[in-house]
Amino acid sequence: TMEAGDKAKGQVFLGSDDQPITRQEICEAAIRHPFYGSKFQMPTFTAQFGPKGKRYDNSATRDALQWQPKYPTFTKFME
Repeated sequence: TMEAGDKAKGQVFLGSDDQPITRQEICEAAIRHPFYGSKFQMPTFTAQFGPKGKRYDNSATRDALQWQPKYPTFTKFME
């Protein structure tokens, strides 16, 4: 639940956990999941679209909304 009320209206917030994870690690976690692992293969990353990805700091979202993600990490979500 969020408790920000009217002060959050019209704003855009980034929701993410606190565990930095690369694109490659996201794919590895998904491949280990029974639903996805049987349907997909590990992608090949190129120089242009490498495995690193971006890292986000969503402390402003958490502070403004008094919010915490349901799962502590993407890997835990996929388990």
